[in-house]
Amino acid sequence: MLFLKYIVILSLFLSQTAFGAGSYDLDDSSNYEADYKLGLELIKKEKYEPAISKFKKLIDKKSDNYTQADIYNYLGYTHRKLKKFDDAETYYLKALKLDSDHVGALEYIGELYLETYRIEEAKNSLQKLKSVAGESSEEYIELSKLISNYTQ
Repeated sequence: MLFLKYIVILSLFLSQTAFGAGSYDLDDSSNYEADYKLGLELIKKEKYEPAISKFKKLIDKKSDNYTQADIYNYLGYTHRKLKKFDDAETYYLKALKLDSDHVGALEYIGELYLETYRIEEAKNSLQKLKSVAGESSEEYIELSKLISNYTQ
């Protein structure tokens, strides 16, 4: 009887240990936060390919610190910086489909339109940006300057 008691206690201990180890690996959101922060740091260092790798891991992950629209916006940004304009536009449009008022995506898609010689579309992005963020926003001012420089 005592032997059976030890077997039950040991099996309970082992099952808890195994469950704990498995559940930790299933959804560790701290890893997502670290990948997000690292992706941003890589962008600052202009290391766009590794940043793309980090952000792609986060496409379907949820966080309180970023949205899916943010992830698609940064994927658009990194692809645009690599001159992969078709991919960049696809990502920006996905960001805007998720959040039509995403200020970053509105500014950056406007920049993409300028880089691909679509001035009217850039101006449309600027107008949308004006209605969403206002004329005093950093994003509006930046895109407005770029359009002004482009048209002079």
